[in-house]
Amino acid sequence: MCWGERVTWVTVLVLVLMAPAAPAAETFSFVVMGETAGATADSPAPMFLQARNEINMLRPKFVVNLGDVVDARDGEDQVLSRRWDAFEKVRSSFDMTHFLVVGHRDVSGAASEHLFRQRYGPLWYSFDHGGRHFVVLDSEVVGQQGKIAGEQLAWLKQDLERARDAVHTFVFVHRPLWRDAATRSAWLTDVHPMLASRGVDAVFAGQQRRYLRDAARDGVQYYVTGGGGSPIEGDPLSGHFFHYLWVKVDGANVDVAVVRTGWLEADDVVTVEKVQSFTDALTEVLRLSPVPFSTESAERPVRAAVTNGFGRPCRIELDWQAPKGIAVRPAGARVELAAEQNQTVDFVLTGPTWPIESLPVCRATIVMDQTRRTVEQSVLVHRELDVPATATSPTLDGLIDEPFWRKAAVVRHFFDDRQGRSSSLGAKAMLAWDTERFYVAMVMPEAHPDRLAAGETEGFFDEAWRDDSIEIHLHPRESDRQAWHFVVNCRGAFLDDHVSSDPDAERVWQSATHIGKDSWSAEVIIPFAAVGGAPKAGDVWGANFCRNRRVEPAESSAWSPSRDFHDTSRFGRVRFVGKPAE
Repeated sequence: MCWGERVTWVTVLVLVLMAPAAPAAETFSFVVMGETAGATADSPAPMFLQARNEINMLRPKFVVNLGDVVDARDGEDQVLSRRWDAFEKVRSSFDMTHFLVVGHRDVSGAASEHLFRQRYGPLWYSFDHGGRHFVVLDSEVVGQQGKIAGEQLAWLKQDLERARDAVHTFVFVHRPLWRDAATRSAWLTDVHPMLASRGVDAVFAGQQRRYLRDAARDGVQYYVTGGGGSPIEGDPLSGHFFHYLWVKVDGANVDVAVVRTGWLEADDVVTVEKVQSFTDALTEVLRLSPVPFSTESAERPVRAAVTNGFGRPCRIELDWQAPKGIAVRPAGARVELAAEQNQTVDFVLTGPTWPIESLPVCRATIVMDQTRRTVEQSVLVHRELDVPATATSPTLDGLIDEPFWRKAAVVRHFFDDRQGRSSSLGAKAMLAWDTERFYVAMVMPEAHPDRLAAGETEGFFDEAWRDDSIEIHLHPRESDRQAWHFVVNCRGAFLDDHVSSDPDAERVWQSATHIGKDSWSAEVIIPFAAVGGAPKAGDVWGANFCRNRRVEPAESSAWSPSRDFHDTSRFGRVRFVGKPAE
């Protein structure tokens, strides 16, 4: 018994002496890069070679490559082996360990997967360094592409449990599965909660040839880094530039820097918020003053207001694309702008605004950081109409044959809203008002009334706008975020935003349609109570009156050209005149 106790004691002592000590939390750096394959299948990308030279000078502890290092999607085994040999030659020239994540171009089937395993071992694995844990996942498992599932998911759970005492944990995967619509749900349901509960610090993915620090979720920071050398197209301000990530771990701190070719950037150089800010700045860079509508040839001034909202100096170059019959002078201009500066440039357009082959277009080319980006805006043809008051009301039958409509204001000269040119279909609208109602009639010439399209023939129909139909848009107040929208198809089915949002709501406006031998027509009565209240004489409302023709050749046309029927900034203006009967 004593011996046994002694043996037991000795055994315990030996076990304690032999148990590995917890690794010290070392301060070190590592590199993450993705998308390093060359433009041709058998040669390395020049920017990958340049990145290798820089990384060897910086001397991180190791490199993690996020995949797509060769193209295995075509070629026999001998060809694929030659491509892997070319990559391995570059990989071996790194002065530190180079860990691989399998990419969708690296493995395209069982044969290429076998070749990858022969050369580099498991498709998913983990390793430790300096008290930190590193997990490499495979988003390209044959038959399970775009998923972390089955055996791999079970392994991940066990691996994270085993490494739960690591100071930091980092995960690497080829595809940004949390971003793609087809894979987001599975990742956020099966994988992300596991990462968050185990205190994972960051997830790095490639595939997309850009950089993006994505939104953090539950303490897990997500990154996309795919600028390792493969050809890149796109705007640098949206993250499309050659780069790799320099990650430094020091105690409890993790710092990520974006390294361009010869550059160092903070990891927030491109964020979701900055991409949105850049997009917003693009939408504000050019604004044109309206041009009065006219069928007469005349000189009309148009002012281009340019704004630099990009946060750095830029040059904006203006030029014009004008249809036959319209001239613009000067032909162009060049403006140098400091950050947040704006300036106006005056031009003169000569010629009629109807009929025209297309609307004149002003192009603004932004020159900044050795890149060029062009935005365009077509001129806004300013349309106005006085709508007379009436003391009577029409019979609602879809026939536009009463004396009432002969006293109404007439809307003519529609524009093909998709092409930006004059419509040749000859649609017209007639407008009138009284203290309680707005009256609209529209007549649509149609050579083939037997071909008119209508999904429903009566009642509410939420796709009435897809039929041969008319649309009425009213924007009574500038403070209204959206316009009131009314649709009637050629058979009388209707749609409006109020009923769309509440299918049980009672319809408060009326309409009727009629199909004749060479046209179809519609009458609409809209109570002002349905749009927030009645106007007074002299009030001006934004409005547009539109026709959708589905008979070939199809056309969507509008009184005020907008290329988007719902764009209130391009609505025409109707002025309520006269004194309606009480």
